Amino acid sequence: MVTGTGLRNWLVIGFEGECGDPIFIDKAAPGYPVYTVGHGEGRWDPKPIAVSLDGLRAALAAVTKAAEGRETPVALEQRPISAEERDAILAQIQQHNPGIDLFFWALMMDGDLEHR
Repeated sequence: MVTGTGLRNWLVIGFEGECGDPIFIDKAAPGYPVYTVGHGEGRWDPKPIAVSLDGLRAALAAVTKAAEGRETPVALEQRPISAEERDAILAQIQQHNPGIDLFFWALMMDGDLEHR
C-alpha cells in the first residue's frame, strides 16, 4: 500500500477502459515505471504493468498489431485471438517488461485470467 508521499510522485497518463482504473507513472523512478490501481477499494495498492514508458510503448505496439483487422466487436468475433497468438503477444510484452505480472495484459485481451 502506498502512502501520501508515493502519491505525490504519480502522474496519471490514462485510464483502463473496462473499469476506469487509472494508469500512471512514478515520476520519481528511473524510466518512469507504469502502474494501475483499482479505484474504489478503500486502499491504493498499485500493480506494475510496464517497467518503463518504453516498456509500455512496446506492449501497446504488440497489442495494436494484434488488433489489426479486429477493430470492431464483429471483426473480433469473426477472427478471435487464438491461444497461441495470445501467448505470443504476452511473450512480446514480457520480453520488453521483464518481471511484470501479465495479468493486466491477459485481462485486456479477454484471455483467461491466470497469473503467468
